[in-house]
Amino acid sequence: MSLLLDHNLSPRLIQIFGDTFGVVKHVALLGMSEKVDTFIWDYAKENGCAIVTKDSDFYDRSVLLGAPPKIIHITLGNCSVGDSAAALMDRSGNVLDFLRHPEKAYLPVP
Repeated sequence: MSLLLDHNLSPRLIQIFGDTFGVVKHVALLGMSEKVDTFIWDYAKENGCAIVTKDSDFYDRSVLLGAPPKIIHITLGNCSVGDSAAALMDRSGNVLDFLRHPEKAYLPVP
């Protein structure tokens, strides 16, 4: 399963996450900069991606619709690219376990 980084995360994270999580995509690099959450959700669902976001709207959508796609929600608020990277990398074991289990739909990353 690949990761799809939402608008609110830097494309620089692709390089940081790639070695640990495999295929990492960013909505801006896929031409989805101006797309609404519904479009991004549908893309992730159709392409086997877990959405990595700082946006609680995807959590709300996952509660209503379930998975797929899976949602990894970085809950740090305003922070640096390094802080976002550290939050996910420090919990890489939890993230990989989450990605392997189809019944799990949502993972908050504090």
